[in-house]
Amino acid sequence: MLAAHGDGTLDTTMGLILVTDVDDRGTHRWYLQPAAYGSHPAGRLLYSYAAQLAWARWLNAPEPPTPTTSGKPGSANGLKRLARDPAVKAGALHRMRVLDYTPPPDEAATPRDPSGTGTPLTHSTTRRAYWKPGVRIGIRDAAGNFVGPVYKDDAVEGKTYTKERRWIRRTTVRPDLPPSPDRPVYRVTDTGTRPAGESDATDRPPR
Repeated sequence: MLAAHGDGTLDTTMGLILVTDVDDRGTHRWYLQPAAYGSHPAGRLLYSYAAQLAWARWLNAPEPPTPTTSGKPGSANGLKRLARDPAVKAGALHRMRVLDYTPPPDEAATPRDPSGTGTPLTHSTTRRAYWKPGVRIGIRDAAGNFVGPVYKDDAVEGKTYTKERRWIRRTTVRPDLPPSPDRPVYRVTDTGTRPAGESDATDRPPR
C-alpha cells in the first residue's frame, strides 16, 4: 500500500507491504508490515511499486453488490456467493483504488507489413504516460447503467457525463522491433540526489 499527499503526489515516508506466512499448523496468515523507503529489500520493493505506478493507472473501486434475499447474511453459502461477485473481486468491499498494471508481453508481437506511407521505423519507441484533461466520463445509476449519452447530441455535462483528468498509460510503438541503442535508462534511487547523466524517477511522482 502506497500513501499519497492531498495533491496526489506520492508520499515517500512510509508504506505497507502485505505479507503472508504459514504457521506450524499449516494455516496461512496475512498481515500488513510497515516499511520505509530505502536501500533495504522492503524499501526497494516500495520503490518498485512506485515505478510501476508511473506506467499504470488507478481504478476506482466499484459499488458493493446489493444484499440478496436468498441465504442468511454471514452464512457460508452467502459468503461464497459474495466472494464470486465480480464487483467484490475488483475490491468493492475494501473501497480502495486498485492499480491496474499490465506487464510487457512474454513474446514480441508479429512483425507488421512495413508497406504504407511514411518512413518505416527501425527501432521500437515508447510514448510516455501523461495526464489527459477533459476526458468525458459517463454518469451511471445505482445499477451501474449509463443515465444518458456521453458523446451524442443529447449529452449534457453534469447530467449524463462529467469531465475528469485521466492517466494515459505508457505505450510501446512497434514492440516487435529492437529498442534504440541510445534510449534513456532511468534508475530509481533512494538518496534524493541525481548523479550526472541519470534521472531520479522519484523526483516527479505521478500527479
